[in-house]
Amino acid sequence: MILERIEFKNFKRYSDETINFNDGITGIIGNNGSGKSTIVQGILFALYGVRAGIEGDFINSSGSNSKDKCSVSLDFQKDGNNYTITRWYRKTPSTTQHEAQIKINGGLLADGVSQVEAEIERIVGMAASDFKNTIYAGQKDLSSLLDDSPAERQKWFMKMLGIDFLKKEADAKIKTLIDECKTSMAGLGSYLEEKEKENLPGRIDAAAAEMKQAETDLKKTFMEIKDLEGEETELKKTADSLSEKWNKYRELEKDIGLIWEANRQKSDYRSAFGKKLAEYEKMLPVFEKPAASEENYRIVKSEYNEYKEKEKAHSKISSLIETLEYKLNFERSGLDEINRKIKSLSADKKRHDEILPEISRRNELLEEYDRLKKCEEEFRRLEGKRIGVREQLKHYTKQAESLRNEIERAEERLKVIGYSGELDLKIEELEAAEKRLSKESIELTEFVKTLDRERKKLSKELEEITALGEDGECPTCKRRLGDQYMILEESLKTTIELNENECSGLKNKILKIQAEYEKAIHKLDKLKSVKREAIGIISVLEANKKKRQELYLKVEETIGDESRLNEDISKISFSDSAIREMEGSIKSLEGIFYEFRDIEMRLKEEQSLSSCKADTEGRISNISRNIENENKKLSELGFDPEKYKRLETAFEEAEALHQRYLELKPKIDQIPSLKDEIRSLEEEMNLNSKKISTTEATLKSMEISDEMVKSALLNVEDCRKRINGKKIEAGELESSIKYLKKEIERLEKETADIEERKKRYSELQERMVVLEKTRGLMKEYIVYLLNVIRAKIEGEVGQVLSEITGGRYENVLIDENFDILVNDLGENFPARRFSGGEQDDIAIALRIALSRYLADMHHMNGGTFMIFDEIFGSQDEERRNNLISALRTQESHFPQIFLISHIGDIQGEFSTSLLVKIKDDWSSEVIEVSD
Repeated sequence: MILERIEFKNFKRYSDETINFNDGITGIIGNNGSGKSTIVQGILFALYGVRAGIEGDFINSSGSNSKDKCSVSLDFQKDGNNYTITRWYRKTPSTTQHEAQIKINGGLLADGVSQVEAEIERIVGMAASDFKNTIYAGQKDLSSLLDDSPAERQKWFMKMLGIDFLKKEADAKIKTLIDECKTSMAGLGSYLEEKEKENLPGRIDAAAAEMKQAETDLKKTFMEIKDLEGEETELKKTADSLSEKWNKYRELEKDIGLIWEANRQKSDYRSAFGKKLAEYEKMLPVFEKPAASEENYRIVKSEYNEYKEKEKAHSKISSLIETLEYKLNFERSGLDEINRKIKSLSADKKRHDEILPEISRRNELLEEYDRLKKCEEEFRRLEGKRIGVREQLKHYTKQAESLRNEIERAEERLKVIGYSGELDLKIEELEAAEKRLSKESIELTEFVKTLDRERKKLSKELEEITALGEDGECPTCKRRLGDQYMILEESLKTTIELNENECSGLKNKILKIQAEYEKAIHKLDKLKSVKREAIGIISVLEANKKKRQELYLKVEETIGDESRLNEDISKISFSDSAIREMEGSIKSLEGIFYEFRDIEMRLKEEQSLSSCKADTEGRISNISRNIENENKKLSELGFDPEKYKRLETAFEEAEALHQRYLELKPKIDQIPSLKDEIRSLEEEMNLNSKKISTTEATLKSMEISDEMVKSALLNVEDCRKRINGKKIEAGELESSIKYLKKEIERLEKETADIEERKKRYSELQERMVVLEKTRGLMKEYIVYLLNVIRAKIEGEVGQVLSEITGGRYENVLIDENFDILVNDLGENFPARRFSGGEQDDIAIALRIALSRYLADMHHMNGGTFMIFDEIFGSQDEERRNNLISALRTQESHFPQIFLISHIGDIQGEFSTSLLVKIKDDWSSEVIEVSD
C-alpha cells in the first residue's frame, strides 16, 4: 500500500493544504505543536474515520466557520489499483454530519460511511487498531522496547498483537456465562423446591371430581329453562296484541293534537296577512303621483344625458388648449437659449486650428509607444519561461541523481543478502523436507499413543491379577490360578517393560525429528524472507531504472526548450531607455491634448444646435396651429352653461319621484295575492275542524287502557326474569366447568414445566463444568499463543537485525520472560550489554519485525509504508544518523518510510523533506524543502 497524496480542508490545524508523498525516506520536520502528527491523524481519519481514535469534537479547524465542513482526501495505490478516499465531517452541539466516498481507478467503488468502512477493511485487510499498530511507531516506542521491564514489554507485545484483548474479553465473557449459569441454577433450585410442596397430582384429581358434579347440575338447569321459554311465548303474544291496539289509540290522540296545532298556526298567518293588507291599501293614494310622473321621467333623463355629453366635450377641449399654451411658452424659451449658444462657437474654431499639428505629433508618439510595449510583454514572457525551464532542468537532474543512488543501494543490498537463481530450488527442497519430517513425526506420535494405550491395558490386567493372587479365579477360564499366577504376572511385567522401552526409543526419535523439523522451518523462513526482500528490491530496482530513463529523456527535451527560448529572445529588439524617453514626450503634450479634446466636443455641438433650432421652430408652429384648431372646435360645440344647470335641476326632481315609485310598486302589487292567501287559510281551517269531530268519535268506540297493557307486559317480564335467573345459574355452572378445565390444564402444564426445569437444571450443571474447564484452557491457550508468536517474531527480528548490521548480528532470542537476548560470537547477551547505537539497531529491528509480522499476518503483500514519530528523543547526531541508516535497509519492505521530528538539522538526510510551519493566522502549512 503506497501513499500518493493527501488534501486537507478545515482539518485540525490545516485550513487548505495538499501534500504529495514520494517513495523512500521522507522527513516531516517542524516545531512542537506545528501539526506534524496531524498528518498521521489525517491519514488514519481518511481511511477509518472517527474509528481511528480521533475525537469528533476537535476534527474541524478552530479557525473555520461553524457551518463549514472538514474534508480529507487521500490517494493511494494497492495491488496495482489507484484508490481515492474522501471524507467530509462537521459536528455541532446538536448534530453530526459524516459522509464518505471511495473511488477505484477513477470509478465510484462505494458511497456512504458504512459501505466505505467495509471496502477499506477488505482492501487493507485489517481494522483501524491493527493497521495503526502495523504502520505507526509512536513517541518512546523504541526506547520502551529495551528500557521497560520484561513484564511491561510483554504487556506491550500483547497489546500490539491484540492478545490482551483476547485475554480480557474471553475471560470476561466466560465469567459472565458462568455467573449466568449460577444465577439460573439458584432460581431453578428455589422454584423446584417450592413446587414440590404444592402436591399438584392431588389437586388435579380434586378438580376433576368437582367438574363432573357441575356438568350434572348444568343439564338439569337447561331443562327448566326450556319449560319457562314456552310459557313466555304465550304471554308475549297477548301483550303484543294489547300493545298494538294501545299504540293505535295513542296515534289517533296525537293526530287530534296536530290538527288543533295546525289550525292555531293558520289563524296566526291569517291575522298577519290581514295586517299587511290593511297597511298596503293605505299606500294607494301616495302611489298615484309617482306613477303619473313615470312617463315624464324618461323624457327628462334622455335630454339631460344628451347635454351632459356636450359638457364633457367642452371641458376636454378647454383643458387641451391650456396644455398647448404651456408647451408653446416652453419651446419659445428653448429657442432663445439655442440662439445664445450658436453665437459663442467662433472663438473655439480659431484655437482648434492653432493646436492641431501638436495633436498629430502626439498620436505618432503613442503608436510607437504601443509597439514597444508589445515587444516588452513578449520579452518578459520569454524570459520568465526560460527561468522556469532552467529550474525544471535542475529539478530533473536532482531526481536522476537520487534515483542513481537508490539503484546502487538496491544492487548492493542484493549482493549483501546473497540472492541467487538457486534460491527457489533450495526453498522447494526445504519444503519437501518439512512435509516429510512432519509426516514422520505425526506417524510416530500416533504409534506412541497406541503403545501407551496397550501399556495401560496391560497395567490394568496386571493389577487385576495381583489383586486375585494364587488362589484367585482366572478371568478367562474361571479356574484357580495356582502356579500360573507367577508365570502370568512375570509375563505381563516383561511385556510392559518392553512396551516402555519401545516408547522411550520412539519418543527420542520424535524429539530428533522435531529438532530437524524446527531447523528446517527456521532455514526455510530465512530463505523465504530473503526471497521476499529480493522480490521487493528487484521490483523497486526495475521501477527506478525505468524512472531514471524517463528523466534522461525529459532532461534532453528541457535542454532543447532552453536553446529555442534563447534564440527567440535574441530576435526581439527592446530598450528600457527608449520607453522612458517616449513616456516623457507624451506626458508633456497631455495639457494641449485635453484642451483640444474639449474644443472638439464643443464644435461637435454646432451642427446639433442648428438642427435643434429648426426642430424647435417647427414645434412652435405646430403648437400654434393646434391651439387655433381647438378654439374653432370649442366655438362650433355651442355649449350653454345656464341651460345645462336648468336641465340638471329638472332631472334631480324627476329622479326623486322615480325612486319613490320603485319603492312603493312591489308592495302595491302584493295586495291581490294577500287577499287570495287569506281566503285559502279560512277554507283549510274549516276542513280541519270537521276532522277533529270524526276522530274523537272513533276514540270513544275503542275499549283499551294503559293499565291493561302494563299488566300484560309485567307478566311477560316476570317470566323472563325467572328464565334469566336460570340462565345465570347455568352460566355460573358453565364458568365453573370452564375454570376447572383450565385449572386442570394449567396444573398439568405446570407439572410438565417442572419436569422441563429439572432437565434444564441438569443441563446447567453440566454447562458449569464445561465453562470452568474452558476458562482454564483459554488461559493455557493464551500462554501457548504468545509463545508461538514470540518464536515467529524472534526469526523476523534476527533477519531484520542482520539486514541492519550487515550480517554481524542475526540471531535474537526473546525468552519466556520477554528478555531480549542477542547472539554475539556464539553466546547470547542481554540488549543492555551492547553500545547505544547497537541498542538503537536492536529496538528498530524489534519494531520493524513486529510490523512485518502484522503485515504478513494480514496478507499486506507488495510492501507498505511506515511512520516513526519522534523516535530520536535526545540522541546525539551519530546515533540519529545510525537510526536513519538502519531504516534505509528496510526500503525494500517499506517503500515509504516517514520520520516525524522537531530536530531541523537532520532534514538533509532524507530523500524528501517536508517542513511544517505555523502561518500568521495560526493555521499550518507544509513546504517541500531541498538540501
